[in-house]
Amino acid sequence: MSCLEVFFGSIEQMKALDCLYELATIAATAGISLDEILRQSVRLLPPAMQYPDRANARITLRGNVYMTSTFQPGPMHHAADLIVNGEPAGGVEIAYSNNGSELPHSGFLPEEKKLVDTFARQLAIVIERRQMLMHGDRLATIGRLAAGMAHELNEPLTSILGFSQLMEKADDLSGQNRQDIKKIISATLYAREIIRHLGMFARQKTLEKSVLDLNTLIEKGLCMLGAGFRKNGITTVCNFDWDIPPIYANPAQLTQVLFNLVVNARQAMPDGGTLTIETAYHNETMSLLVDDTGIGMTEEIKKRIFEPFFTIRGAHEGTGLGLAIVREIIMSHNGSIEVASQIGRGTRFKVNIPVTAPLESQ
Repeated sequence: MSCLEVFFGSIEQMKALDCLYELATIAATAGISLDEILRQSVRLLPPAMQYPDRANARITLRGNVYMTSTFQPGPMHHAADLIVNGEPAGGVEIAYSNNGSELPHSGFLPEEKKLVDTFARQLAIVIERRQMLMHGDRLATIGRLAAGMAHELNEPLTSILGFSQLMEKADDLSGQNRQDIKKIISATLYAREIIRHLGMFARQKTLEKSVLDLNTLIEKGLCMLGAGFRKNGITTVCNFDWDIPPIYANPAQLTQVLFNLVVNARQAMPDGGTLTIETAYHNETMSLLVDDTGIGMTEEIKKRIFEPFFTIRGAHEGTGLGLAIVREIIMSHNGSIEVASQIGRGTRFKVNIPVTAPLESQ
């Protein structure tokens, strides 16, 4: 490599670093919207190219397009996918325009291609973090709403339930009236269950944590659920790693995670099947796997199962908050949850929770 090539290579590297630094600066601007981040970011790429006066850029994100005014894909064109939360969401493109004069080379420099690829990865991280912040704001709003609803609705619901149960005991009720009162009681109990779940959803991050053994917690939880599995023709298989260290967590919340995942698995196997529960330890992370041989779910449903109030069950059969609560509990423990599913073959949930320092050092 000649001294001239080294010199120009260093210049391109400096321009690339400036471009990525400017992207980070834009993303860190207080109060800036994602739309404005993308509008400003697309203008960063052309100046970082070897021939900035001939370079044009375009960013696409879920159908929205942001581009420099003269962008036109041409023979000299390079694109990189925007992978957001593991899925393609758009792309970042750079192109050299043909204004009648030939460029000294027939393709992009390796440094230019590398910059576009790196820019796309960094922009995807910015988008993911912005979505997490928006999600956190929405959850905080739901939490405040839930707390208020629980307080305002519990008293009238208790009154409705109490008077309905008294009326049901009356001897002079007709058969139709008795059936109507049963429906009132059923609807009231369902409404109260929604309020209870909303209350749990609102206070996920307020409970204290302690050092606990995950295997012991699971064993105790399964003891309470075992009869229901046998009744439904479900075989339970436990594969525990008994060498795993203790974790720092809230036992009531982790029990709730276990119950929600296990009950969902049971409901996915109406004709019986096998429920497998595993624990494992790898890279300072504890894993809990809940695997069923049930009906499975489509990709469309799988993408929405953690949304609050989303449910595929019929009326009065679920609040749609169970898995939303599970995810919030796991996030409050700095963990993550993964799901894999196939129609007719079952579903697997994998909960990952990092092992933290001992309780006395917290």
